[in-house]
Amino acid sequence: MKRYLLIIIIPAFFLLGSLAIFTTGCTQESKKCTLDCKNGGTCHDGKCTCPDGYTGETCELLSDSCKVIVCENGGTCVSGKCACPTGFEGNRCQIQTREKFFGTYSGSYQCSTGGTGASAAITAGNSPLKIVIQIGTSYTYATLTGPTTFIIDAGSSIAGVKITGTGSFSGDNMTMNFTFDGQYNCVFTGKKI
Repeated sequence: MKRYLLIIIIPAFFLLGSLAIFTTGCTQESKKCTLDCKNGGTCHDGKCTCPDGYTGETCELLSDSCKVIVCENGGTCVSGKCACPTGFEGNRCQIQTREKFFGTYSGSYQCSTGGTGASAAITAGNSPLKIVIQIGTSYTYATLTGPTTFIIDAGSSIAGVKITGTGSFSGDNMTMNFTFDGQYNCVFTGKKI
């Protein structure tokens, strides 16, 4: 019996295709994480996966800067910062503006009829915008109109005499311009003690 040797010649492109069939099940080694992901981000395959509200290579940027900001007392978030309503301040509007004005101011008042030494005590009114001004044994009420300004409430009086006017605070100083009974103009200036 004669034996024959059979040689099959297969073109190279068929072999490469066959090799590709056998290698598609292989996986590459995962990339190592060398990034320091911020704000709760996690590193996978050399990239940070950022939580909601953050973006950037290491999750260092706020994508919606107001998503993680909580403003109190009616404040609203604008570009990542709280815009506080009159009467409140602080990074979350958590501080009543009037609190920094509480205390006794020693000074004097000068009226069109003369002047004298006096003190004024500032305490809390019945809402975040209200303050009570005590001069001697008399009280009047005012409303904050801005971060450092106030207006004496309509219908206020001191010792039974109608008073109108405005005032302001600057650091530890208070100035109040007021009119008694519609005819006597006065100015009180005092320093917080």
